[in-house]
Amino acid sequence: MPNRMENSAGNIRAQLAEVRAAHAALALQVQQQAAMLEKLRPGRGRLPSTSFWAGKPTPTRALFLFLLFSIPLLHAAVPHTFTAGTAAVAADVNANLTYLDEISVPVGGIIGWHKSFAGVPALPASGKWVECNGQVLADAGSALNGQTIPNLNGAAGGADSPGHAAKVAMFLRGGVTSGTGQQDAFQGHRHLPLNGTAFITGHNNTLAFGATTAGSAPTTGDPTTDTVNGTPRTANETRPSNMAVVWIMRVK
Repeated sequence: MPNRMENSAGNIRAQLAEVRAAHAALALQVQQQAAMLEKLRPGRGRLPSTSFWAGKPTPTRALFLFLLFSIPLLHAAVPHTFTAGTAAVAADVNANLTYLDEISVPVGGIIGWHKSFAGVPALPASGKWVECNGQVLADAGSALNGQTIPNLNGAAGGADSPGHAAKVAMFLRGGVTSGTGQQDAFQGHRHLPLNGTAFITGHNNTLAFGATTAGSAPTTGDPTTDTVNGTPRTANETRPSNMAVVWIMRVK
């Protein structure tokens, strides 16, 4: 029985020594990181000093280590994280890359690209992105190979824009299905007479509040400037203020 107790005590002492060694190594690593953070973030407060890590492990130090190392992992952008000096396993690296690819824009996704902005590089040579210029995609590595990319940029050399018999620069809008193009439209409406002036000769016109005005000769020609509303703005289409972008689609 004494021999067994001595063996058990020896095992416990060996395990305790391993724990203390691991704690010392971890404390050293934290001290090194603390020193680096103090250099990078001057004036933002100091991490625990060297004396904080001296002596036996304490609950306070254990809590600090948990907060220091576990909270960043909760916000990790990839399934596997690596620290300096540890080997990167190929399977974990590939899993991270797969994860990042899956949360990025999916195949078929369309985004606006500021192509003409000074310093913007060309699209990646991988061919994962193409401009939406109505061209037939010729890329055997893409699931969209042989299909016509929608002409959203109004490119002259491509197919007609969706829903049009012309090449048109298009806005994007939501829908339960995608790919249906619509032509521009302006909702029908009526105008009430202004200051008693009628639009149709010889007819009385009822105003919104119930009064009537006598008919008179209609005004013809383009709208003119008045002292109240300023110079009228006219154009060949109706559109909100906007900035042009080049629509691009991910194809693989």
